[in-house]
Amino acid sequence: MKKKVLWFAKVALAAVIALSIANCFCGLYYNLPVHYSNETGATDYYWDKNHFSSRGTEGFAISRTDENGFVNTFPYTKNTIDVLVMGSSHAEGFNVNADENFTYLLNSKFRENGLDKYVYSIGMSGHELLRCLRNLENALAVYSPEEYVVIETPRIDFDIQDLEALNNGTYDTLHSYDSGLIYMLQKVDLFRLIYAQLTSFVRNNNAEAEQEKDEAVTVSAEYRTLLKSAMRKASEITAANGCKLIVVYSPVLETDYNGNLINQAETPAQQAFEAVCEEYGVGFIDMSAAYEAMYEETNRLPFGFSNTAVGAGHTNRYGHSCIAQDLYTFITEG
Repeated sequence: MKKKVLWFAKVALAAVIALSIANCFCGLYYNLPVHYSNETGATDYYWDKNHFSSRGTEGFAISRTDENGFVNTFPYTKNTIDVLVMGSSHAEGFNVNADENFTYLLNSKFRENGLDKYVYSIGMSGHELLRCLRNLENALAVYSPEEYVVIETPRIDFDIQDLEALNNGTYDTLHSYDSGLIYMLQKVDLFRLIYAQLTSFVRNNNAEAEQEKDEAVTVSAEYRTLLKSAMRKASEITAANGCKLIVVYSPVLETDYNGNLINQAETPAQQAFEAVCEEYGVGFIDMSAAYEAMYEETNRLPFGFSNTAVGAGHTNRYGHSCIAQDLYTFITEG
């Protein structure tokens, strides 16, 4: 009996040691902060404040959140914000170093050219364009940008149900597990990585279905009406706060098996979105041309890393550099 108890004790100890070693490794390989509900409504949630983060799932990146739980590390601040950046993980700079995201690079360009402008980002994972539009009024109330609000988005075609929800005020809020068992499990890097791998597996399995869904977007008269209503409201909100809205469209750049660019004509949804932006004075930057030029000159794609599928995943540092340059040109030259 004693031998069995001793054997089980050794097994348990070995398991604890193994999990501890694995968790220590994950602390370097995939160390993410935890989300907390944002009571201001500027975003649905924010990360742990002043939190160091490292990730090796797409390239290897190190970053740190600021006192508000967002990724802003440029060594300069003002009492006022000139340009407020909103968007999802691409705008946040997920999986690139904190000094490689387009917010940091845009700040650097302003400094290098003697312009006293400050860019602040509240980019946060999961905050796609419609979510940012829903949060826009609260974001303006909290941060009061004096010149521009920039929303970066990888898509500008939408489910009509989402447009309806945005217009009637029922668009869902992303939930944060900032208490209880799930909250505690999120703080264990090993469990966080396992969860990330599982969600990635599910997302990849659903990729084909999602693509078919995207291609099925129909730009009906109702779709145009709902889109106009949403963008008119966004334009009016920003104008009332003395600034201008800019949407940066950052589409995936596709290549064939031989590495040749696949020509992607504008879809009816993109044409409708551009027309609405023009109608309501919303700045629109389509990154397609800049991405294509970069690829033709350097063979670099704006998405993907050395340890991912070609051109897949988050915006890499080359893509961020392109966005920063186009934004700088738009802001300084109009």
